[in-house]
Amino acid sequence: PPFGGGAPDAEAIERGVAVVEKMLSSEDAVRMGGSPSATFVCLGMAMEEKPKLNMAAIRCYEKSLEYLERRATENRGGWERCVVLQQMGAVAIRSGRCQEAQRWLEDCAEVCRIAPGHPRDADLFSGAFNTQQTRMEFSATIEKMRAQCCAKLGDQQRAYEHLAESQRLEQYATGDAVERQMAQKASPPSAEMAATSAVETPKQLWAATPDV
Repeated sequence: PPFGGGAPDAEAIERGVAVVEKMLSSEDAVRMGGSPSATFVCLGMAMEEKPKLNMAAIRCYEKSLEYLERRATENRGGWERCVVLQQMGAVAIRSGRCQEAQRWLEDCAEVCRIAPGHPRDADLFSGAFNTQQTRMEFSATIEKMRAQCCAKLGDQQRAYEHLAESQRLEQYATGDAVERQMAQKASPPSAEMAATSAVETPKQLWAATPDV
């Protein structure tokens, strides 16, 4: 079996990525108008579905971000960057790499604040990726994932804070077209308020699997 029946090591992953990148940057590929960032996103999603290829999926997403950064002129890549960082965070959580997931999800949350409009209305990698989420729904999902990371790392205080923020955003997600302005004016609930909530707790988040 390939790789002795185990997962490919970092060197094998890099060789595979280099081959794909060479193909995508060939004259024929450029002439046909192919998008390396979109192709690497598709590869990453395909890798996620295969056992023992989570690290290869993350590397594909990283390459997608590299190409995205080359052409992004504003908003740090907007919703395209956000959805890739979300995918990376989800894979990392499933792989037990919560510190890396935490870093990617923090970056994702920052870009969410400046990305225009809603992810459901954005042209994500020429249609290769799509979501039906509004800005608030997407942001709430990211905060839940950040809470899960903190819970797994044993930081219950921050887990409660991210959970409270997620619940606040979910409330605004059911609002009207001024949801963005409302969220910007609202102040996040305290950690004490979150701790009394019966909706979800860090203990539940510990056992959860990211639904992305």
